[in-house]
Amino acid sequence: MTTTNAKSSLPLPPGNLGLPFVGETISFLTDGNFAKKREQKHGPIYKSHIFGSPTVFVAGAEANQFLFSNENKYFTATWPKSTRILLGPNSLSTQQGNIHQQRRKLLAQAFQPRALAGYAPTMERITRSYMEK
Repeated sequence: MTTTNAKSSLPLPPGNLGLPFVGETISFLTDGNFAKKREQKHGPIYKSHIFGSPTVFVAGAEANQFLFSNENKYFTATWPKSTRILLGPNSLSTQQGNIHQQRRKLLAQAFQPRALAGYAPTMERITRSYMEK
């Protein structure tokens, strides 16, 4: 048995892939309760097809804990191709593995309380300048 065969025989979460090519993208973009409705119907983990890609949605604390503590072990979390294009190849959100961890650690320093407090005077000056205009 090959890895491909093993993966294809695993059960998928419940859900609906929608129309060919379009999937459920239109509903996703126009229905503000898209995720809530599907979670009520299928549970906290369900499949769909949005922005040209099959997608698995995960909701709730327990499911997210599993997701974040097992990434790259059982699966790889990715963005749809259209989103990766919009964010760009160097975006933190599109990075994976060690590169993502290293960049996230560097960026986290900019959001520490001491660093944020240091930004306030500059933000106040810029805000006053715009308010005067």
